[in-house]
Amino acid sequence: MSNRAKDQSDTSPSAKSLTAKIGLSQSEPTVETVPDLFVKFSLKNKGRVTVDPVLTQTELVIDGKPFEQSAQLFGNGPRDARFSSLPAGETIDFSYAIGYYFRKPGEHTLLWRGPGFEPVQLKFRVAPLSGQWKEVARCAWATVSVERALYRKEGSKDFFVHVRIDNLLKRPIGFVAGDRYQVFYPNQWAESELPRRQVISEMRRLQKELSTVERQKLLALFASGAKAAGSNRQVRILPGNSSDYYVSFNAGGRERVEAVKLPYLIVVMDGVIDFSDGKELYRASREMNDSNHGEVALLTPVKLKDMPADALIF
Repeated sequence: MSNRAKDQSDTSPSAKSLTAKIGLSQSEPTVETVPDLFVKFSLKNKGRVTVDPVLTQTELVIDGKPFEQSAQLFGNGPRDARFSSLPAGETIDFSYAIGYYFRKPGEHTLLWRGPGFEPVQLKFRVAPLSGQWKEVARCAWATVSVERALYRKEGSKDFFVHVRIDNLLKRPIGFVAGDRYQVFYPNQWAESELPRRQVISEMRRLQKELSTVERQKLLALFASGAKAAGSNRQVRILPGNSSDYYVSFNAGGRERVEAVKLPYLIVVMDGVIDFSDGKELYRASREMNDSNHGEVALLTPVKLKDMPADALIF
């Protein structure tokens, strides 16, 4: 064999000189988090000469079906010279956001094959909606969670959302609220094929920082133990305890949510709560640049629960 022919053989992908690996960006994906899932790919040249990985000739097989856009997928993304000429002993790593293809709960299989490496396979599970409660905000002092349920109140055409606040500290904390815009509230709802909004058309209120005077008044109120003025309510939460309230979607929609036919109903929570312990203030909020964290998915058909007689309502 001539030296020229030998070199061509060594650098050919058919020489299987590459070692492939695949992984996930999430250890325990759920139907809510899987749209953000990245599949991570890695190729190492275990040979002695530089080779072309010919990525566009590799193919994904998703749940037993070849992915028709494999060449287009692997031909895109940021890359350097190693992606067409991988030196001996070196590795290329890259990832693609293809979690959408695993959106159904249950077991999934991903196979990656190509001319330069032995096929690698990954099996994983996408969990269904998790738990009765969905955390929508967290700060150093407290968490804010929403029950995956809707409530009704006699005499109202609105639906209500059940919110729970857990005190994470070893001292009492509290907050003052008189209306929905001083707590977390349902800002939008939508029906969906997936447990995430596909189109985001939400209008949000600006979250204004407390003025120096407002901060001083709030601190003084909790330090003195006095009652909140006017229609405001002062809510205190003991160490390690929780407090809950109910808040309506004030644009109505109770009859419409009961008639939803798609698999999921998405309630989008917004809001801000300023907590105090009498000495300091800490804020829990849904960040203004966040479009997904406030989403609470419910399975349909939605059956509304009756509001408790002693419910705290904002």
